Amino acid sequence: MTNGAKPKTLTRAAIVASIKAELGLTHQEATQFVTDFFDEIADSLERNEPVKLMNFGKFDLIDKKARPGLNPKTGEPKLVEARRVVTFRPSNKLRQSVQRKAQDDPSDGS
Repeated sequence: MTNGAKPKTLTRAAIVASIKAELGLTHQEATQFVTDFFDEIADSLERNEPVKLMNFGKFDLIDKKARPGLNPKTGEPKLVEARRVVTFRPSNKLRQSVQRKAQDDPSDGS
């Protein structure tokens, strides 16, 4: 970001506004569209189904085993329980697009 500006966060409301403007939908229709889209992704992941969005990426689930760990405050040993986590792997097209943008605009504050 230039001049130490804080990066802009993409919100659900911004997505709704963009879809509303692009497709000429009412606010209620655009909100329902966005809600249904995210609900479908969540429902698929809850059913242990990967979600692949062409030219964007893939959401998948990984089962992590229980393992020994440490309490960061006290340093005491603690068991980290087994859990399922959602992962995201960007598509090659998205990865290349981000890389091109980074090369074109090196003002990322580094």
